[in-house]
Amino acid sequence: MNNKGQIVGYAALIGDETFDAFLWTNDLMLDLGKLPGDFFAVANGINQDGEIVGTPVGFLPPAFIWKDGQMIDLNILISHTSDWALVFAQGINDRGQIVGGGVHNTEAHAFLLTPKKHE
Repeated sequence: MNNKGQIVGYAALIGDETFDAFLWTNDLMLDLGKLPGDFFAVANGINQDGEIVGTPVGFLPPAFIWKDGQMIDLNILISHTSDWALVFAQGINDRGQIVGGGVHNTEAHAFLLTPKKHE
């Protein structure tokens, strides 16, 4: 939840066997969906700009960011030579920094991403 009263999480529609990430704002629930090929998506954190981070739950879950109406796999936003696989995103602050967990050189590690636009 952020200071604007926006809440994120996950939910299933009645009769649906999958869970989608959601944003609750202004007494409305917005279905954020999930990345292609995933069965579930969980929204874990939101900042004041309404940027949301979370984790799809599928065969190999990639961490995601949802902004400007689009869910994006965080792995496509980092260098492909970094040897990182970003698995889950837990939180995002108002500077756009994202914390979570992933795999680097076959070992599990926490990560901190700082977008270039905020440097």
